Amino acid sequence: NFVEPNLIQQDSIEALGQPRTQYKRVYLLLPQNSGPEWIQSVVSSDQWSKKLWTVGYSADDAGIGNLDNRLVIVVNPESWGGNMDSWYEEYYPGVIYLPVSVDQPQDLTDYLNNSASTVVQDMLFKSTTTDLHPYNPQGSTRGMPRTQYTRNYLLMPQITRRAYLQAIVNSGVMTKFRWTLGFSADDAGIGSLDNKSILAINSHEWGPNLIQWYSTNYLGCGIEQMDVTTPGQLRNNLLSI
Repeated sequence: NFVEPNLIQQDSIEALGQPRTQYKRVYLLLPQNSGPEWIQSVVSSDQWSKKLWTVGYSADDAGIGNLDNRLVIVVNPESWGGNMDSWYEEYYPGVIYLPVSVDQPQDLTDYLNNSASTVVQDMLFKSTTTDLHPYNPQGSTRGMPRTQYTRNYLLMPQITRRAYLQAIVNSGVMTKFRWTLGFSADDAGIGSLDNKSILAINSHEWGPNLIQWYSTNYLGCGIEQMDVTTPGQLRNNLLSI
């Protein structure tokens, strides 16, 4: 079911990856070398399927896109070997930066359960009423990628039971391939990247023709579709990749 990326005409280059509409993105950025226990801690919090936050391992993916509201929860920012706040200011101006340092995966679960939602909500609210992230929103280069990279996005339906997320973690694909996982069709297509691959789980839940939707709104995406009816089937299918 893999569909080759749409051919891009020269006059559409400037529009490549521009958001179809403005939306708020919250990206939970895990350390690049983190083991499966850390992605498990996100599922264990039971907040993932409730808040529909994007989760992944790519600092670029967390900042990309010409969006007014981009918030990044950076777990253990010291693991990246530099000042991540300054890094985002330099390469992805306008990002709302939320660092979280924890010693154990269970600490991350506790933070997500008890504090994260309120903090995120407050920061997003302040960003719309104050100069929390000063940047010219009209700038055409806002959210442009720091460098070209290949993005692999696992797109889940917006109504996803926790059991399906657990199946993904159990399959090991997140730590094996360091994919980005989210629930936003826009998030999967956004960004001026030459290589954007999307694995859409149960794509029919987005409407009759998700491929055509991407052809209209986000040129250049390669799309693969996977239909499953149980968490076990999802796990087994992912294991075969």
